[in-house]
Amino acid sequence: MRTIGRIAGQCLLLLALNAAGTGIVRLLHWRVSGSMVGIVLTLILLGTGLLKLKHIEQGADWMLGTMLLFFIPSAVGIVQYGDLLMSDGWRLLAMIGLGTLVVMAGSGLLTDYMIRKRRGTEWEAEQHGSD
Repeated sequence: MRTIGRIAGQCLLLLALNAAGTGIVRLLHWRVSGSMVGIVLTLILLGTGLLKLKHIEQGADWMLGTMLLFFIPSAVGIVQYGDLLMSDGWRLLAMIGLGTLVVMAGSGLLTDYMIRKRRGTEWEAEQHGSD
């Protein structure tokens, strides 16, 4: 029961960061998704150490694990747009494919960079520790 409460609290924290991003976008009249600003805000907080991974990890894992459930209504609702799919379906598929490739490449490059950075930091610590 304690784990469920922790996961719920972490999910609420992630939702609050998302809401903060949305608030920033509305306040500054930016033409970008509030959830993207929330993600950047989360990344900044994690990078600066103001937010620790342990404070959101289980909640994020749970949200990722149940994400497909949130797409079911969208997938079912697309049936209403048969005419649009027939006329511009190829454009939609091209954008989905391109977007997927960009996200995959960006995620891979960022992960590779973070791994190399961490290994470099560990290597430097080993070198300075052996002096």
